[in-house]
Amino acid sequence: MSVMTELVEELESLTEGENWELSLDTLLGILGISREDYYRVQYARRKRFGMNVDGFGPENVDRLIEVLGDFGYNDSGEILERAGYWFNPDRLEEWQEFFLSVTAARLSGHNIDRDELENALSACRNPSDGIEFYCETRFELEELIEFAANLFMKKHGIDAHTLSRGKLEGFLCGLYAKRILKKEDIFESLHETLIERALDWKFLKEADVRKKVRLPEDIARCLRMLELPVDEEPETETIKKQYRTLLKKYHPDVNPAGLERTRDINSAYTALVLGLQTPSRRPS
Repeated sequence: MSVMTELVEELESLTEGENWELSLDTLLGILGISREDYYRVQYARRKRFGMNVDGFGPENVDRLIEVLGDFGYNDSGEILERAGYWFNPDRLEEWQEFFLSVTAARLSGHNIDRDELENALSACRNPSDGIEFYCETRFELEELIEFAANLFMKKHGIDAHTLSRGKLEGFLCGLYAKRILKKEDIFESLHETLIERALDWKFLKEADVRKKVRLPEDIARCLRMLELPVDEEPETETIKKQYRTLLKKYHPDVNPAGLERTRDINSAYTALVLGLQTPSRRPS
């Protein structure tokens, strides 16, 4: 059995829900390293944190990975990621983009329930409240995140368990809680489609709503937010590439002053991705 396999199995035995704690002595035992040798390496590399750490857990996995790297286990981050114990920032950015793309596809392919839409509109005095009520009853944010998380873990061969799922779901929930991502942006295009259907099915009258239409200026505004040219509509891959580039530049984790800019970037990206997957904007 390899050292990293033994370490992962040890972590699995110590994990309860989303919590685990690996003592320094247990780690050194698995590595076959004495405390003296451990301290000697940490001192030689001027890593003072290593001199004071008695154990590792979800809050300092990055330190565990760095210690493992000090002793030659340079693939430890990749192995722990596949095991669901850690995700590097690039993987989390990819996860955020993956979630938005998967959710856009789900919403664009949604088969509207005529009876439920009529009931939702009848139950609310304000048509916009009825539209929002329909969306919330059909699509809960937590379920959308869980659905995408399962696909993401399967795509990357990540062990699917409470810990790995909790890390992915917690990351996105945190972005929504901070309003870095906004729930209303996800449903914007679906709102427009529902209003169109409600008008077609005579559940609403033109006078009841101010029908929202996505105008070219809306697209141009989003492109400007993403620092893209506005003279022509870019390919989806171009939008995704620019989105990733801007997140690396403005995300609050790397740029404390970039919170508002990150919100604008996410809103623009979500609007463009959803808009490009709306039936009325697909190539015929």
